[in-house]
Amino acid sequence: MHRSPKTIYQELRKQAEQDGITQEALSKTHNIKDIYRAYNAAEGKTSNAGTIQDAIQKKDSDEYITGFALDTTIAPDYNLLGKVVSDLQKDIVIGDEFIKGTLHYIENWEAFGDDTNDGWFLAVHVTLDEDTVALPGLSVKINGAELDPSDYIFIGHVKNQEGHLTLTVSATGKTPVTKTYTLKYLTYESAEDETDNT
Repeated sequence: MHRSPKTIYQELRKQAEQDGITQEALSKTHNIKDIYRAYNAAEGKTSNAGTIQDAIQKKDSDEYITGFALDTTIAPDYNLLGKVVSDLQKDIVIGDEFIKGTLHYIENWEAFGDDTNDGWFLAVHVTLDEDTVALPGLSVKINGAELDPSDYIFIGHVKNQEGHLTLTVSATGKTPVTKTYTLKYLTYESAEDETDNT
């Protein structure tokens, strides 16, 4: 019978406690999907305790990339290809899986070519910790576009108001980590709104 990742995770936690696995070690296995994949790879033939120990070992061997986040730490007056951040957006908040706030309508911005002069543009920044920055072959991409390591700022033309941003961090010998943020909670000002505010 098929069981959900959450159900398996709860079983693993209970078994781990019975087998004396510490809470500190257990906390390293917070990614339910990783544990579920490990369990399925073994086709359920290993013990629950063995499966969770495998997941802990993967964390301890630093196979996964940690210490990165999508944020809005760009200053409002920071210049982005002839516009400042406050020209593009206001009140941007980034949660675990969403981005909300307001995007201003931009006209005649020639920074991205003829087909993207008008519309909504979102600017976000990726923060990396020192250990992640030092990884060989580090690559940070949003929606497939690699970010400039000098600032790790992404400027995206939002063509689909129900779209999303996909942030992927990878490095040589490491398993890439991907996070997706929905854009459906953003507010999109019209060109008329912008005229009224001037």
